[in-house]
Amino acid sequence: MPYRVDSPDLPPNVKKLDAKAKAKWVATWNATFERCQSTGGEDCEAQAFRIANGTIKETETTEIESEEATITKGMANAMGRTGKTKLTCPVCGQVVPVYPGRYPTKCPNCGEPLEGRDMTTTTETRGQGLGVGKSRQQDGGTDVCLCPQCATTAEHERGIPCTSQTCPKCGTPMVGTDAHESLDRVLELCAEREVTADHDRAITRWIEQGVVPDVAVIDAIREARPMKTEDGQKFPAEAYAYVPDPDKPSTWKLRLWESPSLKVTRKQLGAAAAAFSPGGFRGQKVQIPAEDVAKVKGRIRAAYRALKVEPKNIPKAVKENEPMKRVIAREASTLLESDYDEALGEATITIIKPGFNESKQRFYPKETLARDYKVFEGLKMFADHQTSAEERAKPERSIREWVAQIKPKSVFVAEDGSIKARVAIIEDWLKGKMSNLKKAGLLSEMGTSIVAAGEAYKTEIEGHKTDFIERIVRGRSVDFVTYPGAGGMVECYESARPEDEFDVDVITLEGLKERRPDIIEQVAAEVKGTLDGEIRSMSESERELKELKESVDTLTAERDELKTKIAANEAEKAKLEAQESIKSLIAEAELPDATKARLTDQFVEAETVDGVAEAIEAAKKELAELTEAGIVKQLGNTRPADDNDAGKVAERLHEAMKQHYQEQGYDNDTAEQMATTYVKGH
Repeated sequence: MPYRVDSPDLPPNVKKLDAKAKAKWVATWNATFERCQSTGGEDCEAQAFRIANGTIKETETTEIESEEATITKGMANAMGRTGKTKLTCPVCGQVVPVYPGRYPTKCPNCGEPLEGRDMTTTTETRGQGLGVGKSRQQDGGTDVCLCPQCATTAEHERGIPCTSQTCPKCGTPMVGTDAHESLDRVLELCAEREVTADHDRAITRWIEQGVVPDVAVIDAIREARPMKTEDGQKFPAEAYAYVPDPDKPSTWKLRLWESPSLKVTRKQLGAAAAAFSPGGFRGQKVQIPAEDVAKVKGRIRAAYRALKVEPKNIPKAVKENEPMKRVIAREASTLLESDYDEALGEATITIIKPGFNESKQRFYPKETLARDYKVFEGLKMFADHQTSAEERAKPERSIREWVAQIKPKSVFVAEDGSIKARVAIIEDWLKGKMSNLKKAGLLSEMGTSIVAAGEAYKTEIEGHKTDFIERIVRGRSVDFVTYPGAGGMVECYESARPEDEFDVDVITLEGLKERRPDIIEQVAAEVKGTLDGEIRSMSESERELKELKESVDTLTAERDELKTKIAANEAEKAKLEAQESIKSLIAEAELPDATKARLTDQFVEAETVDGVAEAIEAAKKELAELTEAGIVKQLGNTRPADDNDAGKVAERLHEAMKQHYQEQGYDNDTAEQMATTYVKGH
């Protein structure tokens, strides 16, 4: 597996087929088997055989004999309700399917109108229309087969799945669609599946061709888009700032999406911007052609602006050296024969194309057009541009010149990045003129010209010094004009507009000073008044702040003084409590009164009882040593036998204590006094 046309193991019933039928069977079997395996299906071989063998069976299609008829919209819709009817364009021979409510007004191939023409109509009936594992398919199967890559369409042949066929242009497996969904519903489905007309070329082409894909096709588009894998995730081309070849993901650089779910984030933009800095991103500078640098930087800036990041906060590495300025843009486009629908009185106009304008004075990046296209929503359209005098005299334009209007929510971005819009013509004379021009093949002599205000950087692209349009601020007008094919009218119109420098949307400070000094004076007076008020407010605030500071300083000083007093009181209290404890400890000690008095004097200034117990024990030890030496006898409660003996004992004790105190370093007089005091205490 898979099978080939010349595979020797083809089933016998397939080998008997002719080359064309055999090729269909093989293509159907391979496509079904591969799809089943990729989706995790069961018994894929049996499913592939069942569907492929369906291509061998005879089709149940019968065709009613063709007939000539003059087709109207109502007639076509009536036939569509009874069976799908095909119209054959009498000009180019293109077969155009017709469905209820979706009657084509022009040939998708040559653009010729179909309504009211004598055309061949063919009505067909089909089989039961039972898809594999699905419910009944309308009147019997898919309407058309579509290529999800390049939008090529092919008539569906009953019994042969579209997925078994490959696109004749690009070779991509095709998908089927019934084309019954409304355009609004399809766009809604696209948005839900992150496949939009702004980002997917196939969707845009189908809409322009009047073919509306269903859900299955939209899902197929999403899967068919080229993707680049980074950090284990798949990203489409729109996730990158540099995409030289949309079909070759290996050429894409500077990813702007942090992830497929988060999409553009400031963190990821910072990484892309850093790649242009001298140090690069993590030491790596991006390598892209010099002529593309300005455009790529512009895309990164556009992404920052889409996140509402102020220009001053955009990294310097992706900014232009020139400052941003305001400009007035005037661009024109011709009408094509297929752009005007006579039956509806509507036209599809091109407002701005991406890239350089005719003179290469301005460059419009696709990102700017895709972001700012809505500034043209609902604009009125007038016949001819105003002259300078008319602009000054009646800038709001005249109701007599109002000939058309851009329809609500009809401005869109086409496949090539151009801003386009659907326009309703409201003046009969203009409808007639456009119809006559179209019949004469001269509709291209009619054009549209827009006036818009924008913000731009001066830069160099492809060797041309140009204004890189960073943002379209406001759409001013869209007018019908006579437009020579070479584009000279618009350039001449631009060169004749020196007064643009005084336009309200682009005027500079110097221009305002020159033309409206009164406004400058008024603004200055208002600013001065505002500043004076702010200065007064600041002075009052400063005075209040000074008073508060002085109050805080006073309170702080008072607090510190109280803290000092409290600390002193607490220390005094602690000292008193310590003295009471010291006196109690000394009084309770079994020591002579003289020793107790000496200890009391020793600790008279003590703030704690630390060392008192040790001093008492030392005094006791000292007395014990003296007694042990035989110096002191018959002391304490024992009284001597006579006064002579007591006097001798006292003398010996006096001499012993005097000697003891001298040995401790006291002078003779002090030692004498201390010894006397000691003896008296005993």
